[in-house]
Amino acid sequence: MGWLSEHHRDYQEAERWYVRAAEDGSSLNAMLAGKLMAQRGAYAEAEPYLRQVWEDDRDAVYRTEAAGYYGLVLHRLGRLTEAREPLRAAAARWREDVRSRYSPDDFAVMARMADPAKELEEVEAALAGSA
Repeated sequence: MGWLSEHHRDYQEAERWYVRAAEDGSSLNAMLAGKLMAQRGAYAEAEPYLRQVWEDDRDAVYRTEAAGYYGLVLHRLGRLTEAREPLRAAAARWREDVRSRYSPDDFAVMARMADPAKELEEVEAALAGSA
């Protein structure tokens, strides 16, 4: 139901379904819930879902995507030092692991997608400025 709702651009309904599924222990659904929360700017809500995937599912095929959104969330929460590692991991593999799974012609998806390389650049600049 989450995927179907997301396909029809009903992101709030999709998020509700992914949260329900994540409560049953699905890390894929935790990533999808956290991703949608991050995309709507609910960074504090997204953090535990994305942290779960980052910390527990090192071999998951969707870990790069989770890392990108986890790093984005940490950045937006002002946790710059913590944001570095997931953003570095995501930026290194984003094109191969994430962008390749989505149609470049789906402008709605592309417009909502995180850019971990840009986030990392901003984090590094902020950390260099505070040193």
